[in-house]
Amino acid sequence: MDPMNGAQFHVIVNHVAIIGVPVAALVLGWGIVRNKPDVARVGLGVLAMVAASVLLAYLTGEPAEEVVESYNVDEEYIHAHEDFGTITTWLTGALAVLALGVLLAVRKTYRRGLAMLVLIAVLPVSGMLAWTGHLGGEIRHPEIRPGTSVQGDGGGHEEDESSGRDRGRGGDDGD
Repeated sequence: MDPMNGAQFHVIVNHVAIIGVPVAALVLGWGIVRNKPDVARVGLGVLAMVAASVLLAYLTGEPAEEVVESYNVDEEYIHAHEDFGTITTWLTGALAVLALGVLLAVRKTYRRGLAMLVLIAVLPVSGMLAWTGHLGGEIRHPEIRPGTSVQGDGGGHEEDESSGRDRGRGGDDGD
């Protein structure tokens, strides 16, 4: 079995933050709404860890770029992902520091307002993580690029223009 290349490792590690930050936010939010300080603390701790993982995604970006450039990809997509990813890395890193700081501040005496501050900060960062991932997807997936026309619906069906009925290519259409 061949070892992972830079692009494969980058794709794997960036999903930790993209998925982990919103999941940790749900745990934090549950702790806040249900007034369960221990659950909120767990949410803060997990949030600090998964948000810090964005640094690994950032550090694997350059090796991933080297691999992808060998496939003759339009560099415009690489640079858009890289530029937005840099901003997202800094803000997600700040979120990790904030979550860790609040976790340390509430370890003995829970203060709901501080936990809510972190929860509010998660919302734009989660959106930025998702958008950075989308921009990364555009590098190798032209079908998600703006203005791209997808031929067919991808579901193996075409509509009979005369009747408006679905003819279902390759299968029994029930007639």
